[in-house]
Amino acid sequence: MADKWSKATHSLAKEDTNLASNNAQFAQNWARRGEELREQGQYAQAVAAFDRALETNSDNDWAWAHRGEALRQSGQFDQAITSFRRSLELDPDYRWAWANLGEALRQLSQYDEAIECFDRAIEIAPDHQWSIASKAQALRQSGRASESIELFDRAIEMDPSVDWVWAERGEAQATLRHIDEAIESFNQAIEINPSYGWAWAHKGEALRLADRFDEALVCLDQAISLDPHYAWAWGSKGEALRQLERYAESIEAFSEATTEDPAYTWAWASMGQALRQADRYQESLAPLDRALELGPESWIWAEKGESLSSLRQYDEAIAAFQHAIEMDPDNDWAWAHVGEAQRQSRQFDHAEASFARAIEIRPRYSWAWSHRGEALRQAGQYDAAVEALNEALAIDPEYSWAWGCKGEALRQARNYGAAIEAFQQAVTIDPQYVWAWGSLGQAYRQAGQQEKAMTALDRALAIDDSQAWIWGEKGEVLRQGEQYDESVKAFTRAVELDDDYPWAWGSLGQALRAQGKNEESVKAFEKAIACNSGYAWIWAEKGESLRLLERFDEALEAFDEAILLDSDYAWAYAHKGQALSQAKRYQEALAAFDRALLIDPDYEWATDRRADVVPMLG
Repeated sequence: MADKWSKATHSLAKEDTNLASNNAQFAQNWARRGEELREQGQYAQAVAAFDRALETNSDNDWAWAHRGEALRQSGQFDQAITSFRRSLELDPDYRWAWANLGEALRQLSQYDEAIECFDRAIEIAPDHQWSIASKAQALRQSGRASESIELFDRAIEMDPSVDWVWAERGEAQATLRHIDEAIESFNQAIEINPSYGWAWAHKGEALRLADRFDEALVCLDQAISLDPHYAWAWGSKGEALRQLERYAESIEAFSEATTEDPAYTWAWASMGQALRQADRYQESLAPLDRALELGPESWIWAEKGESLSSLRQYDEAIAAFQHAIEMDPDNDWAWAHVGEAQRQSRQFDHAEASFARAIEIRPRYSWAWSHRGEALRQAGQYDAAVEALNEALAIDPEYSWAWGCKGEALRQARNYGAAIEAFQQAVTIDPQYVWAWGSLGQAYRQAGQQEKAMTALDRALAIDDSQAWIWGEKGEVLRQGEQYDESVKAFTRAVELDDDYPWAWGSLGQALRAQGKNEESVKAFEKAIACNSGYAWIWAEKGESLRLLERFDEALEAFDEAILLDSDYAWAYAHKGQALSQAKRYQEALAAFDRALLIDPDYEWATDRRADVVPMLG
């Protein structure tokens, strides 16, 4: 190219002397050479040639306009606009300059000004198809897709053989979610030009929007085969794969997109989203941060918040969600998920307010209703929780998680019959829902239906036998059924899976004591207390095992710890009384029994033991 330019320059320079007497012809020759170079894609050389022409004749409107086009094609939009405007000063009716000025403005996303220029071009030449189609394109890009369709149709009626007009029409229809019509338009573009990568890519995107993911991937792969450096097509492919939950492939596609275009904000953010959905939470933060550096958006901050929340970094997550909300106060997803982060960090009042705001923005937001219900349940507001969960289920009756949460709220309110019905709904919708099967078993146990409890718990363990709490529930059903050997096995499995499980250690201690293994039971209770010393019942049960071992001083210390934690614990007072009686401290024993009976006047065991003590007082 440099040689061709040098030869052309040398040839024209030789003409300088010959043409000195004819400046107009000299300028025209340079302008003509500039246009040849522009058409060859040698934009810098073309601009230089136009400049030579304009040095001789600065009033050459044609040279100014075509200089502007060379600048536009090389991406120098501001300089291009200056050239076009100079041309139009010289000839206000120059249709070509108006149309290409509109194109430069469109490429700068200055759509309203671009449309005005296209209108002027159309006013001058009403049948100029390119101006009509380009105005339609600007309308589409400015969010006026419905207005653009009529103009695209008009342009196609003039000449149905222009591929890009069909493709742009398809994009406008896809924007309006007229997917079948969009695909027909893209097909027309591709039939005219089978190598039209943009049309293949945008057809793929339209198919993705219609959830026709496999077809979308075929089109996007075709676009990429035509242009392996097509970042947008790689990004759209990544999104289709993400929606198919093929996260590893999705991440690879987004990586290709960002390699081809390191400033591609959406692809960086979507890569972070795919990594989060693949449970690669820590890895997701880097691409999300890169996206936020390039162009912070509300949804990207919200994605970062969700990754941080999944990492249990709740304070940082809440801060990220708040950034999202500051950027877009109507981002219902961000409000709902900041509420979830607040719920997870036990900030129930804040969570309730956040969920309420999400629901205010989107009243039929079942996820927000259900998680609001769960926050209310955790705050002990069971009736309000059930109301919220009913709202979620009215919107989405197949929402198994909401049925499970409703069951749990009802169970904790001791409405076992209704809880069982809710859990049954959850497992009917999702037969693999381990937590709901386990909770159904727990509700059956608490309702005294031990056989059904065991069936539900075994079903849960058949799906996933790594859940310590379900083994613990099974152990409790067996213990209450006096199947102590099997109970000990179940509790032992629970604490093998979770060594820091005080309830299972305490229940194991009860089962061991029922086998007459009091020394072993004391060790189990001590392990439970080491996990969490705040359970009154475990201290009392330890006291009972020590009492049976006739280690009365230690027993009394344990009972006192239980009573310190729960001053209305009648069972602990009564069994402390029995330990005192066995230690022949009858007056103290009587006081302990009296305290137990003051709390629970119908406590027959305490009444009988007190009666045994009275004669001992002489």
